[in-house]
Amino acid sequence: MRPLEPDFIREWREIIRAPHTGKNPPIPKCCHTCWEYTPEGFCLHYQDYPPPDFAALQDACEWWVDELPF
Repeated sequence: MRPLEPDFIREWREIIRAPHTGKNPPIPKCCHTCWEYTPEGFCLHYQDYPPPDFAALQDACEWWVDELPF
């Protein structure tokens, strides 16, 4: 089961969903926003389930991807 998203991710999602003008804030770089992190909490890159405390860390993984490049 995928761990709950940390507060900073929930806050970021609220900001980008709200009607506003201007730019959206940058995507927080953590497992919860990575393309390779499945809904089940599995990392496709490392082929394993990251610990919940690691999944909530920002800038902890050098392989973070916000979208596939193709």
